[in-house]
Amino acid sequence: MKILLEYCQGCKKHINQDAYGYKDNFFWVIDGATDVFDNHYLSPLGDVYWIVQKLNNALKKGNTKSSLKEFVSAAIREVQLEALAKVPNINQIAINKLPTYAICCVKYTQGFLEYLCLGDCSLFISKSPTTRYTDTRIQPFHLQVNEVKEQYKNNSEQYRAHVLEIVREIKNFINIENGYWIGILDPNIVEHAIIGNVEIEEKDRFVICSDGFRPSIDEANLIYFESKDIFIRAKLQTILEQQNLEENNYLLKTGIDISDDKTVLLVEI
Repeated sequence: MKILLEYCQGCKKHINQDAYGYKDNFFWVIDGATDVFDNHYLSPLGDVYWIVQKLNNALKKGNTKSSLKEFVSAAIREVQLEALAKVPNINQIAINKLPTYAICCVKYTQGFLEYLCLGDCSLFISKSPTTRYTDTRIQPFHLQVNEVKEQYKNNSEQYRAHVLEIVREIKNFINIENGYWIGILDPNIVEHAIIGNVEIEEKDRFVICSDGFRPSIDEANLIYFESKDIFIRAKLQTILEQQNLEENNYLLKTGIDISDDKTVLLVEI
């Protein structure tokens, strides 16, 4: 397998809360959910940044002989123990006040790519370029946020205030039935992940990314490109540059920053 592109760039609103990595036949992207309560139980740099970095480091030390679920849950367990050592009563804090993250982790075995998704990180495969493998359970809540964004898009001050309000409300639906599932400090969360596998052949390519890339482009409709272009390194780089440019133009025009941390990993089998 060959890594064709590694891209991880933070937005200007906060420290980069994305991370990515790979080890042997495992590859992953982690997207920290921006902390709307500005808590610092675990780090002065922010709890979301802390958990993303710790999880990324734990995955890099993982046992690649294990199953995909075991690989991810073991890393989360390691981070959980470190968090408990720092904040012994952390399990008594309301879940909506604690750091959360989306993750897409894949494992390649001969002829198949197995995927595990929690939250809205995504997997795309070159043999079916329009198909997005992800966790769609969060989409109804994204639609609520998008409605608020559309309503207040002409007033940057009200936009920021009302978006913050709706996102805080949505946090009450974390990891409950009829809510949405997302990564937390509990390793048992992998039991609620979206898991599947897809056939993949030699020379096929795949992309895993955080929602600052493809989902953001698709929703904002800022630029146009063919789905197959993201599997060609040079074209993918151009798309990322165009996205950054158009997001900056939108900020200059409206005073609203719609950018997000972006992470993209392009791999050839």
